[in-house]
Amino acid sequence: AYDLARVAAFGPSPGPVGGRDSIESYLAYGYVPADLHGGSVSRTQEYAIADSALARWARRLGRTAEAAELEQHAQSWRALFDESTGFFRGKNADGSWAPWPGETANDSMFVEGNAWQYLWLVPHDPEGLADVLGGAAAARERLAELFELSATEEPILGARMYYWHGNEPDIVAPWLFAAWGDPASTAHWVRWVVDELYGVEADGIPGNDDGGTMSAWLLFAAAGLYPVAGSDQYIVGVPRYPRVVLHRPSGDLRIEAEPDPRTHPVPIAVRLDGDPLTGPYLSHEALEGERLLRFEMARP
Repeated sequence: AYDLARVAAFGPSPGPVGGRDSIESYLAYGYVPADLHGGSVSRTQEYAIADSALARWARRLGRTAEAAELEQHAQSWRALFDESTGFFRGKNADGSWAPWPGETANDSMFVEGNAWQYLWLVPHDPEGLADVLGGAAAARERLAELFELSATEEPILGARMYYWHGNEPDIVAPWLFAAWGDPASTAHWVRWVVDELYGVEADGIPGNDDGGTMSAWLLFAAAGLYPVAGSDQYIVGVPRYPRVVLHRPSGDLRIEAEPDPRTHPVPIAVRLDGDPLTGPYLSHEALEGERLLRFEMARP
């Protein structure tokens, strides 16, 4: 299976269906050039996510040299961060920047989105993203700016200029607060997304469910966990309810929060089977079997 999957990362493209149709340019330049391909920023970021996943796979198989090469490719997103604008931006094959369309323009360098929405599409390396944004504190400030703008925005025909939950590239964004040391802000903005953008009427899902993406996001929000794309890690946020139970073949995962997280949204301690968590992540393996994930909550 890995030998088939790696073809996408190293080429040649298998044809019009499957693979990466910009792979030759991506490998030659270290990013997808804007003057050669549409969606250059989006493609570069998505290829980087896929390379990160393949690198993990290769390392588990003992293919260490190829894993190291893929890990390097997984950092390709860095080539397109423009410090002068503070956003990702298309870059031409000669290394020059493509014309800057503005941070809310739906330009051809982005696929169905804009610079604000694609600023967060580095789910496999939140620490690296924080680094290019000026550190965790600066990254949290930029993220807070996004959501504050989003909370006052009036969508036009359903389309949004800032956080756009119905368009998947930035659905990881509210969880990045927790990855950067602020789970209370994750709890606040995840609750805002659920309360404002989901419902029980005909418009209850904020966009195309795309194979269950919007529905799955809602269920992970209830559990206070978010799966990091291309990895076996979950970002730990805050559950939406005092008690959530996930029934699984390996055993139930019970998630409890006390006092009620709806009135006490700030986690002051998180324990897995009594052992305190020391960081913002839990692995899939750690959550397998009968487990109790318990949150001790407080008011702001």
